[in-house]
Amino acid sequence: MAKNTQKIVYTTSLDSELAKKFKVYCALKGKYQNEVLEELINELLEKEGDGVGNNG
Repeated sequence: MAKNTQKIVYTTSLDSELAKKFKVYCALKGKYQNEVLEELINELLEKEGDGVGNNG
């Protein structure tokens, strides 16, 4: 993902235990939760395609 891109607020709900584990994981890795989520979403879209008429 390109640096200095515009950010939006994105709200969702998660299983409470999953959210706790994710928070701890991010803290141990020294990363922000949004940073890890963006990395994982980008990996998913690269692997599965972005869903807007092409495969990546």
